[in-house]
Amino acid sequence: MKVENLKSKKIEGYNFKFICKITPEICDCKVNEYSPQDDFSDLEKKKLNPYGREKFCKFRIPKVKNSGVYCILENDQVVYIGECLDLDHRFNSGYGVISSRNCFEGFQTVNCKINSLILKSYRENSDVKLYFFKSSNRKKLKRELQKILKPKWNEKNVVLSSCEITEPLKESTDQKIIKIKNKDSRYGKYRKMFTYLRNQDMESIEVSLVKLEEVLGFKFPKSAYSYNAWWANGGHPHSKTWLDAGYKVKVVSLGESVCFYKTQ
Repeated sequence: MKVENLKSKKIEGYNFKFICKITPEICDCKVNEYSPQDDFSDLEKKKLNPYGREKFCKFRIPKVKNSGVYCILENDQVVYIGECLDLDHRFNSGYGVISSRNCFEGFQTVNCKINSLILKSYRENSDVKLYFFKSSNRKKLKRELQKILKPKWNEKNVVLSSCEITEPLKESTDQKIIKIKNKDSRYGKYRKMFTYLRNQDMESIEVSLVKLEEVLGFKFPKSAYSYNAWWANGGHPHSKTWLDAGYKVKVVSLGESVCFYKTQ
């Protein structure tokens, strides 16, 4: 892929490097749109996320295997700010190709959101560009820029062309009880850890055991402090809490913390 020769862009004093224009794949002079949600084999057991019913596109960016902060610009206005360990992986294995399971709750809602918004921009003939700033302090910088610029795509409820994200309907007491029972049966007492990880929007997250215990409301068993095997990615029920949230355990500092990284 040829990289367009544009100058870098100053964003709040930081010199962001131009990576490319983001353009969906074209087939027969039309965007190659698809609906992967129809291929999910466990459809009847899952609910579509707020963007899961959308049409999606495919796109790629040049290989940039660096960590840092990226900005998506629509018509030269910053509309989204994110951070990543690997820009190539974040876009080419994440935003740029939506798998069927990503369309459902508990998986990669953000991937669906960004992909569908890029497709919407393309339909409206908007110019979408990607800029990147290499940084070892990416999380702090992302928060700083989000606070200053308040990009519209970073907002939780973004209106799309084919569906509008609105406040959810109030549930009856019986519906709420059924939901709680379903969560209990799937994740047991660790369900709050699933919810916590599912709501994260980071390529990787290091969490202390103390923090996770605060989330859960109880202490881990002694084996979680003493054996790496307790944190294995599979083979025991509690591993579903991070696997279904779209993460795998990468590094375990026994008795101290766990580092999760996002899967696609």
